[in-house]
Amino acid sequence: RIVSSGLPEACPRKLWMEGSGNILQQPEFQDRDKSRRLFKTLEAKESFLELIQARGDRKGIQIRIGLEHQCQDICDCSLVTAEYRVHQRRMCLLGILGPRRMSYNRMVSLVHYVSNCVEEALEQWV
Repeated sequence: RIVSSGLPEACPRKLWMEGSGNILQQPEFQDRDKSRRLFKTLEAKESFLELIQARGDRKGIQIRIGLEHQCQDICDCSLVTAEYRVHQRRMCLLGILGPRRMSYNRMVSLVHYVSNCVEEALEQWV
């Protein structure tokens, strides 16, 4: 077992993104300028990380739709996020970015399930 006191107080800020090219298959992003602005935002990893972490200390699932992101370049997107904690310490944030018309029930369930699985696994090891 890893001792929880051995975990750093502040984890390094890193962003992992997978499947971002899939969004280009959505009708909303067939417009070249719109797609370019979206990917420019995603590629500015520090700024995008700030944007997705703007949750405050709120726990649980959060959904931000359109301009609730406070970013014009992703106003056609929604973001579903959940954080996971180990021993009440925030460790990571998991999210799905997709079109505003996404299947919210499905995405919320998926984010909730994955974040719970990761949290449970980490709790066993830490």
